[in-house]
Amino acid sequence: CNMLKSCKTFMFDADGTIWHQDKLIDGAADLIHYLKKTGRSVFLLTNNSTKSVEQYHEKCMTLGLDMEASHIICASQITAYSLKKMGVKGPLYVIGETGMALELDKHGIAHFGTGPDFQPCTEFKANYTGCTAKGVVVAADIDFNYVKLLKAANFIMKGGIPFYGTNEDAVDACGEFFIPGTGPLVDAVKKATGVEPIVFGKPNKPIWDFVQEKCCAVAETTIMVGDRLDTDIKLGRKFGLHSALVMTGVTSEKILQGVRADPVKNALLIPEVVFSGVRQMLQ
Repeated sequence: CNMLKSCKTFMFDADGTIWHQDKLIDGAADLIHYLKKTGRSVFLLTNNSTKSVEQYHEKCMTLGLDMEASHIICASQITAYSLKKMGVKGPLYVIGETGMALELDKHGIAHFGTGPDFQPCTEFKANYTGCTAKGVVVAADIDFNYVKLLKAANFIMKGGIPFYGTNEDAVDACGEFFIPGTGPLVDAVKKATGVEPIVFGKPNKPIWDFVQEKCCAVAETTIMVGDRLDTDIKLGRKFGLHSALVMTGVTSEKILQGVRADPVKNALLIPEVVFSGVRQMLQ
């Protein structure tokens, strides 16, 4: 379509848009190759914080996807980068995985808490004499449990420290099934503390600001392509970008029809164009 032809910067979500776990979605490599061959800037923007930029670059190479590390932007990176710009030095209590820890390390931000935590709750309460943390970060964490929720809640409420979230995705596409995203973890801490988090990933401003800084992207000639209405499409709508939904991830036809049924209420969630998948964008 003419709109796609006019775009100079293409931003793609990863999970459910470019790949499913360790398998590329049909047409992804061909589309990215074509866009780069025709002089477009191509970025991967993922809210998945389980990996660092380097780990995502390694995944791209393994899958045969032609992406430079400098054009891969993930939630763990945006969070660490934003915290550094805010002057945060830590230590931070982190609910998260290796990717989040690696990105914080890059910026010299001290942290603790990643990895499994099976400390008995009674032991934590008995030994709690004050909070050394200067903030709490909640990212994707397969080891999330009650102990981590207990610690995060107490650090925030007793210490009066800031609460940060990488993103608020409800679920992520994982092959033939769905897995809880970071959103439920953020919501658990928010519910326990009554404190609203500062969130950095899509559809929030820090991630679009970062792209603008990296390549001087202009909203009018930039498109966000993804499978989520409340992150990918909303990012595009909020900041005046073009937006395209692909039906290879978490958004079903029923969800899309429900959103379109109330265009006034859901104005920020309605995509400009819809494709069955990235392969169709090549046609």
